[in-house]
Amino acid sequence: TDDGERERAGRLLRQMLDYAATTQCRRRHLLRYFGEAGAAECVGCDNCLQAPQRVDATIDAQKALSCIYRVRKHSGFSTGAHHIVDVLLGRWTDRVVARGHNRVSTFGVGADRSKGEWLALISELLRIAWIEEDPEHRTLVLTGEGRRALKERRAFTFAKPRFVEKAGKRQRKAAAASPARTAGDEELFETLRGLRKRLADAQGVPPYVVFSDATLRELAAKKPTSLEAFRRISGVGDVKLERYGEAFVETVRSHS
Repeated sequence: TDDGERERAGRLLRQMLDYAATTQCRRRHLLRYFGEAGAAECVGCDNCLQAPQRVDATIDAQKALSCIYRVRKHSGFSTGAHHIVDVLLGRWTDRVVARGHNRVSTFGVGADRSKGEWLALISELLRIAWIEEDPEHRTLVLTGEGRRALKERRAFTFAKPRFVEKAGKRQRKAAAASPARTAGDEELFETLRGLRKRLADAQGVPPYVVFSDATLRELAAKKPTSLEAFRRISGVGDVKLERYGEAFVETVRSHS
């Protein structure tokens, strides 16, 4: 039956993700799949040679879960992982704009991470069954466990895939090569963080729902003094422009 095929496809996907995400010996993982539970470590796979780094990604998991939930609530239908990542990154793609997802509150909240990092995190959320993917349409929805994790802000850690670690190193090198931040930029950044915290507290939401640190950094560097200029900052959508534009632009003006 169709339901049986979907269940089988979902099971195979989880098994593949388990293998990709495991921090244990890959040989032992494969042999356990075939019923050999007592197999010794191979000491030759990537995990045996160098254990992956585990990181606390609780806030990022909250961002991803919230984005999946809000996109579905806004449109009445689910979307795929790449679209969710475009929303998190604040990308003005034709599809994001056509569906109005530049107006959801999670638009741009993940601009401080790379696309690869977000896709890796979403894969881990699939693996631990906080979200699930329709095998036919490849769209994402929160599971009951995922909804509880979002509501309770559960802690979340995962082992960074090595390609993500390498991408992070490249980003740090690029950041080091960019123009140095001035003392004025840092002062304005901290002031903007304070404003973000006050706005978030007033709404009863985490600060990242207002703006990400990456967006605040860009604001501090570019110092937009008009709503039109503010609108061009990464992570600023129509809703956030209307909701926060005046407050942030006025703060920037006061530091100019």
